[in-house]
Amino acid sequence: PRVLVNAIAPGPIIPPGSMTKTEAEKIKAATPLKRWGGASEIARSVIFLCETDFLTGECLRVDGGRHLL
Repeated sequence: PRVLVNAIAPGPIIPPGSMTKTEAEKIKAATPLKRWGGASEIARSVIFLCETDFLTGECLRVDGGRHLL
């Protein structure tokens, strides 16, 4: 009961360098928030999970809503 176990499941955060601009735009268009995320979204999620002491067994999706599709 003293250990909290949570996870972060990132979605479209930073386009890979090998991805074409057209491919990156398709992913952005298919994401409900219509944008790519960034490292700050992951960092804020980590901070949130570190600051809570009553959340355990959760997987926080940081994906701009992609999981809804």
